[in-house]
Amino acid sequence: MKLQTDTKNTSQLASFFAELREGFIVCDTNARILFCNPAGINLLKIEDADDVSGCSLCNYLTETALVDNINLLKNDNSHDVDFVCTSTDKTTLLDCHIKIIEGDHASKSVLIITLDKITHEAGHAGTDDSLLHKRVNDMRAPLANLRAAAENLASIPDMSPVMRIAFENVIAQESANLTENLEALASRCQNIAARYQPFSDINSKDLIYVLRHKLTKEKGPEIYFNNASHWFNIDAFSVVTILEKIFHHLRASLKKAEFKISMQDKLNFVYLDIIWDGAPISTAGVESMLLINMPWDNELTIGSVLESHGCDIWSQQHDIPSQAMLRIPLPASSKQRERKEPGL
Repeated sequence: MKLQTDTKNTSQLASFFAELREGFIVCDTNARILFCNPAGINLLKIEDADDVSGCSLCNYLTETALVDNINLLKNDNSHDVDFVCTSTDKTTLLDCHIKIIEGDHASKSVLIITLDKITHEAGHAGTDDSLLHKRVNDMRAPLANLRAAAENLASIPDMSPVMRIAFENVIAQESANLTENLEALASRCQNIAARYQPFSDINSKDLIYVLRHKLTKEKGPEIYFNNASHWFNIDAFSVVTILEKIFHHLRASLKKAEFKISMQDKLNFVYLDIIWDGAPISTAGVESMLLINMPWDNELTIGSVLESHGCDIWSQQHDIPSQAMLRIPLPASSKQRERKEPGL
C-alpha cells in the first residue's frame, strides 16, 4: 500500500514539474544533475534527455557563473543566490536562482536550480501604459469641471447664494475626485517601479558571449575580449542591447570593423572600455549616441537606460597613444568583491 502511495506521489510530482514553464533542476553540491524537468531540458538545449542524469550542469551553463555562485553558497553561509548566465551555446540569457537544501551531511545536500529565459517585458509594459493612460484620462473630467466652476464663480460676482453654494460643492467634489485619481496614479507608478527592477548579477563572460553572438548574427563588427571575469549587477537584457547598438554606431561612424573590450574594477563600478585604433569621439558624438532609441520603446534611449544604472559614458585617449576608447562604467555586483576561486 505504501509503495502504491509513493508511486502515486512521485507520479504527481513528475506531472507537476512537467507542466512548469520554468526550468527546474536538482543537482548535488558538485553540480551533477539528479533531475531536470522538460522546460529545463529545453532551456539548456539538451539533446539526449535520457542521459542527462549524472552529467555536470557545467556542460550546459557557463561554468564561471555557475561555479562562483555555488562556491558562494558553500562558503558564505548563504541559502540562495540569483544571477544571470547563458547556456553553453552563448545564445540565450537565463535568469537563474539556486537554493541549497542542507542534508544530514554535506554530501547529501542538494541544489535546487530554477531557470527562466530573459526577454524584455514589453507586453507587460504595454498593459501598464494603457492603465496609466486610463488614470490620466480619468483626471480630465474633474479638471474640466473644476475650471468651469471656478470661471463661473469669477465671472459672475453677483451670483445668488444658492448658485454659489452649488458651484462651490462642484469644486469640492471634483477636487476630491482629482485627489483620489492622483493618489491612484501615484500608487500605480510605485507598483510598476517596484515590479520592474530587472537588475541581476551577471558575469562579464556571459555578457560578452551573448553580445558577440548577436553581433556575429547581424554581421556586425568583430570584438575581442581577454575573458577576464568580472561581476556586474545590471539589467542584462537592456545592457546587451545598448552595447549592440553602440558597436553598430561605432562601426558606422568610425569605419572600424574590429574593437577590443577591456575591463577594470573602480570602486562600485566595473569600467567596460571599448578600444579602437584612432582618435577619441567628440563630446557631441557621445551625446548623439546617448539619444539612440531602444527598440521596444521610443521613449527610452541609451542615455536614459544608462542613467537608470547610475552611470554615464565618455570617450578618451587610451594609455597606448595610437588608440582611443569609449568608457562605460557599469554597477559592480557584491560578488565582485566577495568572489572566491572556483573549486568544483
